[in-house]
Amino acid sequence: MSAGHLSTATAQGGYSVTPSDTVNLTKLARGLWVGTTGNLSVLHIDGSQVTYVGVQGLIPVCVSRVNATGTTATDIVAMV
Repeated sequence: MSAGHLSTATAQGGYSVTPSDTVNLTKLARGLWVGTTGNLSVLHIDGSQVTYVGVQGLIPVCVSRVNATGTTATDIVAMV
């Protein structure tokens, strides 16, 4: 799937995320909503892994996975 479309439009839908160290999201996310503050470890669509510390609310990142290891935030929704 091409990631080019991710940066130009608002979200068209969303789904709850279960963090995993091995299973990618069912659809690439153009952003994440974090309902409960914590750390968020993600795999960006360019292959880089980053942990955002102490986040809550709208996180404007394009990701293919939310990792279980390093993620303490909960109530995560992928925006697609």
